[in-house]
Amino acid sequence: MRVLKLAGAATFTAAAVLCSSLVGAGQAAAEPLMPTPIADGFGAPPADLDALQPGDVISSRPMPPPPGFFDVDV
Repeated sequence: MRVLKLAGAATFTAAAVLCSSLVGAGQAAAEPLMPTPIADGFGAPPADLDALQPGDVISSRPMPPPPGFFDVDV
């Protein structure tokens, strides 16, 4: 009886290992964590960069409203 239990456990383990090796056989791919930037020139340095002082705001643009706050400017 004990031999049959061991044989059953060994068969189950072998089947589990076989299934897990087949499931993970594909090539892994991941999406980038950060979205790709918009190519609109916002991050390009301005022509008068040398005239600016450290801490000066070079440019800004509005952000979309937070979810659920439709009439809020950020």
